[in-house]
Amino acid sequence: MERKDLGITFRKGKLRFYDCDLHDLINKFPTPLYLYSEKALIQNAEEFQVAANSIGHDSLVCFALKANPNRSILKTLAKKGLGGDVVSKGELLQALEAGIPASKIVFSGVGKQLSEIELALQKNILSINIESLDELCSINDIAKKFGRTANVAFRLNPNVNAVTHKHISTGSGLHKFGMERDEIISAIRQKELWTHCRLVGLSVHIGSQLRDLTATEAALKVISELAQDIAMPLDFIDVGGGLGVSYQGEKVASTQDYMKAVAKSVTAKNFKRIIFEPGRKIAASSGLFVTKVIRTKSCLNSNFIIVDGGMNDFLRPSMYGAQHQIFPSKKSSNLKKYSIVGPVCETADCFARDLPFPELERDDFLVLAHAGAYGRSMASNYNLRSFPQEVLINEKGELLNVSPT
Repeated sequence: MERKDLGITFRKGKLRFYDCDLHDLINKFPTPLYLYSEKALIQNAEEFQVAANSIGHDSLVCFALKANPNRSILKTLAKKGLGGDVVSKGELLQALEAGIPASKIVFSGVGKQLSEIELALQKNILSINIESLDELCSINDIAKKFGRTANVAFRLNPNVNAVTHKHISTGSGLHKFGMERDEIISAIRQKELWTHCRLVGLSVHIGSQLRDLTATEAALKVISELAQDIAMPLDFIDVGGGLGVSYQGEKVASTQDYMKAVAKSVTAKNFKRIIFEPGRKIAASSGLFVTKVIRTKSCLNSNFIIVDGGMNDFLRPSMYGAQHQIFPSKKSSNLKKYSIVGPVCETADCFARDLPFPELERDDFLVLAHAGAYGRSMASNYNLRSFPQEVLINEKGELLNVSPT
């Protein structure tokens, strides 16, 4: 029950995350908590950057803050040269405060408020990604009021169906995201919309946790053809993010396969660079969710391990049916089927059902892997529970930062 590729090992009977003794950690900090490895984060970021730079175009990797907006993580990524993909005023301010330059920030999202557009203009970010004609009109009016020219990019809805969970698929004609090709072409021709806006790029994003690249290639071909049809110089084509990770050892497209798909599908010549918006691929494997056993119980035909972490702390299993690998704090060959559940008053507050697992006792603990993305960022204080702390360690297992709860 180890994953050395994720830094999860046993040494002298103690569970470790890279060089951090988790038994010592939970004696220092209350659980539940999120634990992040700076080493894993940097490795993931550098691997993606190297792959992005190998496809024959200048590139910019903009980390998707919605995956994990922890300031220490953002500072680490900013030092490695990454930009930011933001979808709210709060994320924009967090990116700037973490040291990500405004010139490396793109602002996406179908429902930007006027105050958010104003802030983006004031900060002079790289691009505001437009998702409707009404939004373009609003941006042009606001830019006129401030005497500025707004850098904008159209987000294309390519009308493809990504093979992923229905809640995180964003690229079909049934979804709220982006604009149709003909609508974009029509908007470009309306000169009155461009008195204070400048078209700098095109963007596309079809969903998250993409394990197969068929729909990705189709979407990239559509945006490449749109760029050629526009026939005007563009600063960038933004190919979005969403590349999946292997939560349970399932086969997923590699970063290298993804870059080959981008290189093959984006054949337009009238742009300078490609922007990528990875979030999960960089952050997921760098984090663990650590939770302590409160008690065990049996009920009719079911056995339960009840932990102090709940669905409010880590939502993915209950919201998406996501199955994260779970590791116990002690090894044992005597396994029994358990459902691992939290204290929240919802039946959905469950991390695994009928999982073969060692018998644990009060104050033992367990960890969920791949919790660095869409973990703490999706947490709430439902049931008026406190938010879990976040702890960042270096490659030696030493504490670098502890965020407040």
